[in-house]
Amino acid sequence: MRRRDASSATGRILIAAPDGGFRRDLRELLERLGLSAVAAEDAGRALRVAERWPPDLLIVDARSGPAEVTWLQEAVAERPALAETPLLAVVPSGRADAAVQAVEAGATDVVRVPFHPGVLERRVRSLLEAFQSRSELARCRERLEAIQRIARIATWSADPEAGDFHGAREFRPLLGLDPAPGPVSRKLLLSRIHPEDRENLETRLQKSTEGGEAFSLDTRIQQADGNERIVHWQGVATPEDDEGGQIAGVLQDVTERKRAEEQIRLLSHCDGLTGLSNRRAFLQRFAGALDLARRHERSLALLVLNLDNFKRVNETHGHALGDRVLQGVAERLDRCLRQTDVVVQSETRVDGHDVSRLGADEYTVLLSEIAQPQDAARVAGRILASLREPFDLAGHEVIIGASIGISVYPDDGDDVDALLHNADVAMCQAKSEGRNDYQFFTARMDADSSRRLALEERLCRAFENHELQVYYQPQVDMKSGTVIGVEALLRWSDPEFGAVSPAEFVPLAEDAGIIKPIGEWVLRTACWQAKAWREDGVPPLRLAVNISPHHFGDDRLVDTVNQVIWDTGLEASQLELEITENVLMGDEEEVVAILKQLKRIGVSISLDDFGTGYSSLSYLKRFPVDAVKIDRSFVRDIPLDPDDEAITAAIISMAKALRLRVVAEGVETEQQREFLSARGCDEVQGYLFSPPVAPPVVAELVRHVRFR
Repeated sequence: MRRRDASSATGRILIAAPDGGFRRDLRELLERLGLSAVAAEDAGRALRVAERWPPDLLIVDARSGPAEVTWLQEAVAERPALAETPLLAVVPSGRADAAVQAVEAGATDVVRVPFHPGVLERRVRSLLEAFQSRSELARCRERLEAIQRIARIATWSADPEAGDFHGAREFRPLLGLDPAPGPVSRKLLLSRIHPEDRENLETRLQKSTEGGEAFSLDTRIQQADGNERIVHWQGVATPEDDEGGQIAGVLQDVTERKRAEEQIRLLSHCDGLTGLSNRRAFLQRFAGALDLARRHERSLALLVLNLDNFKRVNETHGHALGDRVLQGVAERLDRCLRQTDVVVQSETRVDGHDVSRLGADEYTVLLSEIAQPQDAARVAGRILASLREPFDLAGHEVIIGASIGISVYPDDGDDVDALLHNADVAMCQAKSEGRNDYQFFTARMDADSSRRLALEERLCRAFENHELQVYYQPQVDMKSGTVIGVEALLRWSDPEFGAVSPAEFVPLAEDAGIIKPIGEWVLRTACWQAKAWREDGVPPLRLAVNISPHHFGDDRLVDTVNQVIWDTGLEASQLELEITENVLMGDEEEVVAILKQLKRIGVSISLDDFGTGYSSLSYLKRFPVDAVKIDRSFVRDIPLDPDDEAITAAIISMAKALRLRVVAEGVETEQQREFLSARGCDEVQGYLFSPPVAPPVVAELVRHVRFR
C-alpha cells in the first residue's frame, strides 16, 4: 500500500475511455467539481499512466461491456502500488444487468449515464474517502507490526513435577508481579489470571504435559492497580531427558495489539466521527435487507439525506464546530428512528443502527420493512422537524435543514445500485425545489436530471461566452411617483431552452461553483451601468444588487465591493446591497462586523425577502440594515387575504419604528398600491409599474414617467 498525504482531500482520478468525446466531457465535469483528472484512451494506456502517476480512483468506461474492467482489475491487482485502488465503472442506464456484470468483473462501484453532477460527485468522493480510509487502515497495520517487533516478550518453562514456572527477565512483570528473580509457583501464577480464563489455561497445560500437545491462547492478567492486560501464551512439551519432560514456551503482552485489532474492526464498519455505520457497513446491511424483502415479498424504503447549509457552517464556524454539527445530526437521526413505529428489528441491523453516514454531510436511513410509502414520508417529516431545531455552536444558534430523497423497493428499483441512485436523484430534486423538504423518486426525475445536467453545462458556457444579461426593475417612490432606484436582476436566455428562470439557474450556478464569479460580474456590470446613466444625464439612481450567502461567506467580499466602486467610479452612496435572512443566520459577530465594514465604505444594506426565513423582527434591531424589503408572497394576496395584510402592516409598522426604509416587492394591482401607501410604505416595485427592463428603457422611465 503506497502512502498518501492525508491533506489530499480530493485525490487523483484516472479515466480509461475509448470514446474521445465521452472522455473529454467526463474529465471536464470532474474538473468543474474541483477534482483532478487525467484521461487515457484504453485500459492498457491507463495502466501505463497509473504506474507513473498512481491514482486514488480509476474510472473505466464499461458501457460496451465489462471486458475493460476485468482486464484492468486483474492488471492492477498484480501491482502492489495499485492493488487497493478503487475502480468505478460507468454503465448504461438502460441495461439492468450492466451494473451486476461490472461488479462481478471487479468494479468497486458503478455509476450510470447520463450523469447527474450531484450523484457523480458524491459517488466519486465517497470512493476517494473510502480509499483514504483503507490507506489509513494499512498504516494502522504497519504500526501494529512495529508494536509487535518491540513488544515485551518472555520465554518460560514449567516443571510438571514441582509445579513451578521459570521465566526470562520480563516473565514476572508480564504477569503483574514484581521483577524479583526466582520461580513463580503454579498457585501464584493462576492467582494473576482472570478467573474466567484460569480453567482454560490449566486444561491446556495439562494436555500439553500428558500428551505433548502444543497450545496457544490468550488470557487476561489482573494488575495490582485494577487494570487488565492481555497476554498470549504459546507452549509445547519438550523431549524427556534425565530430569524428565517439561513444557516450554513464550509469553507476550498483546494488549495493544488486541485493542488495535478491535479499533480496526470498528473502523471498517463504523464512522469514526459519528459512531454510525459507514458506507461499507451500510451497503452490506442494505444488500441483506433487500434480500430479505425479496424473499418475504415486502417493501423497504431508502432515505438519502444531505444537509442544506453545512458548507456555510464550516466556512463560518470552522471544521471543529462543523464536526459537532455532524455528530448532532447523527444523534437526532438515531433518536428519530428509535421513536418511529415503522422500523423493525432484523438480522440486517448493525449495532442497532438504521442510520448510516456515507461521508461528508450525507446520511442514509434504511427502513427495512414498511407497509406503504407514506410510512417513509412520516419518518422523513419527523427528521426534517428535528433538524429545524437550532444547533448551539459555542453560543451561536445555527439552523441546518436538510433535503431528503426517498426510493422504495420494489417500485423504484430491484438492486442496491438502482435504489441508491434513484434516492440520490430524488434528494437532488428536493434541493432544486427549495431545500428543507423530501421528495419521492419518480421516473420523470431522470428526465429532469438530464435537463439539469444540460442546463448546468450550458450555463457555464453562457457565462464564459458573456451571454448572461443584467436587467433592471424600477423602484418607485410612493409619494412622488418617480423612479428613484433600480434593482439589478440577472437574466439568461438559452438558444435551446429559451428564457430560464433565475429560480432554476441560480441553484445550478451554486452547484457548479460559479455563483461567486457571476455575482461579482453582476455587481461590476450594474455599477458601470449606473455610472453610464449618470454621465448620460439621468438623475442619480439608487442601485440595488443582491449578495448571495455564498458571496457573504467570502472574506474578500468587502475588498471586492470596494474595488468595484473604485474601478467604476460610482458614488458609494448610490449602491445598496441586498442580503437575505440566511446571511444573518451565520456567526452574528462576524456578520455584524462585515456589515459595518460595508457601511463604512458608504453603501447601504437592505434585508431582502423579509419574513420568509427563520429570522424575526428582532434582526432589524440587532443588525445594521437601512431598509426592509417585504417579500412578494405577502403582497400577492392583498387585499384578498387578511393574514397577509396583517403581516405586511406589522412589518411596515415595526420597520418605521426603527427608522428603516420599507420597499414592497411584487406590486401588481392598484389595490395593493393603495393598501401599501395607506400603511406608510416608502417604495414599491412590481409589474404594476414596470417589469425588469434593459438599460435604455430605464433612462426613459426616469426622464419621462410619473406613476400616480
